[in-house]
Amino acid sequence: MEKKLIDYTTQLIEYCDISYQRLFELIENDQIQYEFFNDVKPFADKVKKVADDWKAEAMDWVGKEKPKYLHTMQIETTYDHLLSLSISCFYRDTKIKRFKDTYQSIHYVLNQIIK
Repeated sequence: MEKKLIDYTTQLIEYCDISYQRLFELIENDQIQYEFFNDVKPFADKVKKVADDWKAEAMDWVGKEKPKYLHTMQIETTYDHLLSLSISCFYRDTKIKRFKDTYQSIHYVLNQIIK
């Protein structure tokens, strides 16, 4: 079980980093345009699939291992944040501070699982 959880977690960190880079490239370059069905939806669907699997594994792991600094509510929140981040990175009107805070929150929880 833990190997699958680590694999999902690593994949989500990668998707999170891709989202972060994508937003800042979008802001810096006015020429970049994304189409919903060609760009946004396929990426968000990939993230959702991995996030769904990750959430199930992470909830089981938290329930069994009872890590000191992670709780089921953080898993739920991180799951929601991942889905939000995977979509908001495609839009210039995304609030940068909130995006960065969400990104850091996701990274904290994912890195706690890897530790």
